[in-house]
This record gives sequence, structure tokens and C-alpha cells, in this order.
Amino acid sequence: MKETPVNKIMENTLEKMREMVDVSTIIGDPMVTGDTTLIPVSKVTYGFTSGGTDLPTKQQNQELFGGGGGGGITITPVAFIVIEKGKCRMMQINNYTSSADRAVSMIPELVDKLTELLKAKDGKADEAEHIFVWVILLYVKKRIFAVLLCLFLLVPMRALASTSAQSAVVMDAAGHTVLYEQNAYEERPMASTTKIMTAYLACAAGDLQRTVPITAAMLKDTEGSSLGLHVGDRVTLYDLVVGMLLVSGNDAANAAAIFLSGSTKAFAARMNSAAKEMGMHHTHFVTPSGLDRGDHHSTAYDMALLTAHALQNKTFAKICAAPRAKVTINGKAQTVYNHNRLLTSLDGCVGVKTGYTERAGRCLVSAVKYKGNTLICVTLSDPDDWADHRRLLDACKKQYTTYKLDRHVQVPVVGGRESYVTAEFRYSQTALNATYTVRLYYYPFIYAPVKKGDVIGYACINQITVLMRAQEDIEIYATEE
Repeated sequence: MKETPVNKIMENTLEKMREMVDVSTIIGDPMVTGDTTLIPVSKVTYGFTSGGTDLPTKQQNQELFGGGGGGGITITPVAFIVIEKGKCRMMQINNYTSSADRAVSMIPELVDKLTELLKAKDGKADEAEHIFVWVILLYVKKRIFAVLLCLFLLVPMRALASTSAQSAVVMDAAGHTVLYEQNAYEERPMASTTKIMTAYLACAAGDLQRTVPITAAMLKDTEGSSLGLHVGDRVTLYDLVVGMLLVSGNDAANAAAIFLSGSTKAFAARMNSAAKEMGMHHTHFVTPSGLDRGDHHSTAYDMALLTAHALQNKTFAKICAAPRAKVTINGKAQTVYNHNRLLTSLDGCVGVKTGYTERAGRCLVSAVKYKGNTLICVTLSDPDDWADHRRLLDACKKQYTTYKLDRHVQVPVVGGRESYVTAEFRYSQTALNATYTVRLYYYPFIYAPVKKGDVIGYACINQITVLMRAQEDIEIYATEE
């Protein structure tokens, strides 16, 4: 059987699509390797998905895509027609339908395919992301530019040079968006970064000023880093949290676990239950300290997810951000110092936890504040973790964009020398994907006099209120007697 040339398939496909939907011209050169061809097109007003029943006819869908499926009305500014093994299908990118999440999930696959094509063509795989951005920047109308750019920024930065870590991830804490990943879902031991969960559960339990009497059971199997506890010591639960987060005390972690749950085994069950609730699907805790026992493991992604939850606890966040703190044992105060050197050497660093065992290698979880955002970086088994965290966090900050709003209105003035006063507000936000709904509320008119800076109304930007203030003085109009 004679095989139909790719360009003929492309021509026939576009012709069929034009009969059913509005498809513009091709916006880029087709990229071909092996049995796969990617053809970028734009302005598709009928987007095909794997669900729904809105296609003109099922037969037309089968003719076009060589299989079943359905479709959904949408506005797809940019799409890729994908031809594989003589069959044609379309992968869409959009942000306007219920399939948006699925569309976003397709982006890494598109980037991977572009990377594969480039490798086959000239070996320049690191240019894949740049080509994808080029298509968006060059051909998307300004009114939808921000939407597509934000969608692209959701793609993890695979083009960034690999780290020394066996596993790594950078995550935006608010939306759990992955900004960079390297074997982020590979299960590995995580050493003392385990104490993030132990400390979080202790903080969440509340009443941290309770006194914990140290027992022999609490000090069993706590070799390695220590707060220096002894049988009979008395210390608050709060100071145990300080001891496990700052000096990585295995004795402090065990003591807190047994105090809260009766045994380390019962506390591990509590840890695993919390992990499940957080969506840490590839994590299993065995010890509260992170010492290697049994099948104790997690992933870089899961540890970032855990940290995002833990940082929402104000007590946890305060303690892990402290370069030093005082703990009181048996009534005697002593100063302990945080092992995390990034707290004093990286701008905006607010934690979180170091770790090391022979089996796990060097592990590090850090977090930085950046223009109202929190970025979390996790590396597992990384001999150069300090440098890798600085580099990864600095690189991922570039994925954020600062959006500025500056608006003014004219409000009528009664009894003034001027008929109107200008009211203005200004607002800026740095974010990965900023979508605004702006509502203005101000008086229909005001009475003179008006002083510059007087509040005339306010703007509601999503859930944030920004005051609108007068920009000039308006004096009372008075006639001479």
C-alpha cells in the first residue's frame, strides 16, 4: 500500500478542518522526524478534545482524526496539528473551557516533541523552549498574549542545566506550580528533611508550652545530630521543635513524637496520614527523625508539597526562619544555631531544613520570599546543594512577571473652584499568572473643599482593596459680598 506523503496529509487535513471550523493559515514551518510531524496553526475557533459531543458529526471527527472522541466549543489561539503514522490529530492549548487543565498538561508533551524534533534535526535540543516561545510571541494577538505566556511558564524548566542532585524541584508555594524539575518524582530517602513533617505536626498540635519529661525510650535509636537531651531532662514542646529544625536533633524529634503519640510507630502512622491528606502520594515515613529505617522514602516533589503546607503554620515558619534561637532545658537557657547557611547568605531565605545520612546523601529544602511570592527548592542526594539552590532559585525568579495597574477617574465636585477632582489608585503585583478583576467604587459627587490625598473611593482587585485618593486640592468657590 502506497503511503500518503506528509504534506498531502497536512493539506487534506487543513482542507477538512476549514469545512467544519475556522482555521487560519499555518504559522510556522512543519517539523518532521520519523513518523511524526508537528504543524503549528492559529485562531482555531472550534477546539477538539477527547471528551464532549459537540462535533458536527462523529463521522467527521473520525475522518479527521482517525478515531473516536468528541469535541468542545472553544477559542484556541494557537494549536499544533500532530500527524503520527499517517493519522492526524490536534493538540490544543487554551484557557477557556473545562478542558483547560488537560490543555496545560499537554504543554510539556509538546515541548518534549519539539525537543525530539530538534535533536533529530541538528542536535540543538536546548532551543526547544525558545522556539515554543517564538511561536507564541510572534503570532498571538496582544489581547490573549498574557494568557498563553502564563500557560507556557507552567512548563518546568527542563532547558536549565542539570544540578548535582539525584532529584530536584522548585515549586511556587501558593499554587504548587512546578517551576523546575529533575527526577522530581523519583522515590529516595530524604534524611532529616523528614523533620519538616515532625515539626509541622507538633506545631499543629498546639499548646507548645507543655513540658515534656525526657524518657529513655525517647533517646533510643537517636544517633547522629542531637540537641543534647538526657533522661530526666524537662523541656517544652516548643523547644523540641526548635531543636529539631535548627540543630536537627534526632533526640528532639523522637521525644516530640513519643510525647504526642505514645510511640514512634504510632507517630509515623500519623505522619503518613497527614502525607496522604496533603497529596504526598509517593512518600512513606518510618521514623520521625529521618534516620534510615525500613522503607523510609519520599520524592523531591512531595517534600516541596509538604513544605508549602508547613509554611502556612506561622509558628513553624517563624522557627525555621531563625538563624539562632534559645532553648531552655531544666530551666537553663542556651543558644542554638541553625544549620541552614542560606538563611544568612541568600536574600529572602526563610528556611527550611538540612539533612544527611550515608544512604540519602546531602538533602536540602529551602524557601525564599520574592516580591510577595514564596519559592521552595528541594534537592535530594546533592553534594553541591548550597550552590545548586542559589542557582535554581535565581533562575526560577525570572519566570515571575510584575503587573502594574494605574487608573484614575474624574469625580464631580459640588461648590468648588473646579468642577472635577481626579481620583487615582496604583497597584502592582509580581506573580506567575496574574488575572485581575477590577471593580471601582467611588462617590457620584463630593463637596468642596477637597484635600490632596483624601479618600474618594476604592478599587477591589480580586480580593484586595486599594484606596483611590484625590490628586489635587479643590477649594470652596465663594462669591464676594
